[in-house]
Amino acid sequence: MKKKKHTIEETEILCYLTNFPTPRMQKKIKVAAGCGKVTVVYWKRSAVDFKSGLPDNIPEIPVAASWGNNRGFCRIVAFMIFALKSWPLLHRIQKVKKVYVNYLDVLLVACLRFGKRDIEFIYAVGDLASVQYGGHPLITGTVKFLEKMLMKRVSVLILSSPFFWSEYYDQIYRGRWELIENMPEQRIWENFRGKQAGKPCVVGYIGWIRDGRPIKCLLTAVKELREEGYDIRVFFAGFGPDDQEIRETAADLDFVSFYGHYQYDKDAPNLYAIVDIIFSVYDISVKNGKILLPNRFYECAICGLPIIVAKETKLENYMDKYGIGYSVDYLSVSDMKEALISHISGDARATQIKKALESIDKSRFFYDRYYPVLTDIFKFN
Repeated sequence: MKKKKHTIEETEILCYLTNFPTPRMQKKIKVAAGCGKVTVVYWKRSAVDFKSGLPDNIPEIPVAASWGNNRGFCRIVAFMIFALKSWPLLHRIQKVKKVYVNYLDVLLVACLRFGKRDIEFIYAVGDLASVQYGGHPLITGTVKFLEKMLMKRVSVLILSSPFFWSEYYDQIYRGRWELIENMPEQRIWENFRGKQAGKPCVVGYIGWIRDGRPIKCLLTAVKELREEGYDIRVFFAGFGPDDQEIRETAADLDFVSFYGHYQYDKDAPNLYAIVDIIFSVYDISVKNGKILLPNRFYECAICGLPIIVAKETKLENYMDKYGIGYSVDYLSVSDMKEALISHISGDARATQIKKALESIDKSRFFYDRYYPVLTDIFKFN
């Protein structure tokens, strides 16, 4: 029997998020919904209305707030607006037992609102911002001190990369933590059928659109290859902080197309079915870019698609372990051209990657392995 949507006053598990619920968050929210009455309150930063794809019985309350370009100081102001606007909503929630947050700023607000009550805080980290890691020493030191204080209230810390622990959180947290990598759910990909080999070659960038500098190098590389006679295109699906900048850069490039926002469960396999190779190069001048493990890596392994990643990163180490892609200097147009030519021509390196993808054990890259531990985290004692 389908559950009815509850009121915010009946909330038992609050998901208080600093942005639209991404696929990574949605997987946790769905598990939480099997343990109690879940309400999602999130910061709506875009004027565009997106559909998350969460079940209808989970109330979603977007709280719109923006200031300038929502970056740097403007982001701080915009978040304060969000916090003030969402505060009355939080005060309506009186029966909550667990609070799930995805970033330091919403953890702070949640602790201010619920800190004096016997509530479990679940802190799920999918990224380390420069104010936490790799930024100005004075700022990162201050933020680390604040986060260390707030972490005393955290019952469970969830990390999407093991390197978030070794590089940062083992210095400020001594409680329970779980590694839950951003893998896809098996049911979504069971009937996946990839693109038939042939022209044109389509380079895909699917997911959170960020790190504009490497992407611009990719566009330059593809433009030069097309001038040399290669039939190659670039396809973007998703949105993110650098989405608009990339759209403006590609405005006059007829070989670039944008799909926009998509619902992961419904659309992701279809999007991967129209590309030949995935681009996942982070800007490693931002220290966090060296330790991220994006969902694209796991999706490539499952879909049998080669991936292009940045050199000198943990992602490169993972990719090399399985031999399923190319590593490039993150701002090297020539490196990117070389990787794409290898793939298109089907040379020895491309053949080696294809064999590695065909022999890989896909079952190890599905999210389903985490259901028991997530249920244990969200269930009530």
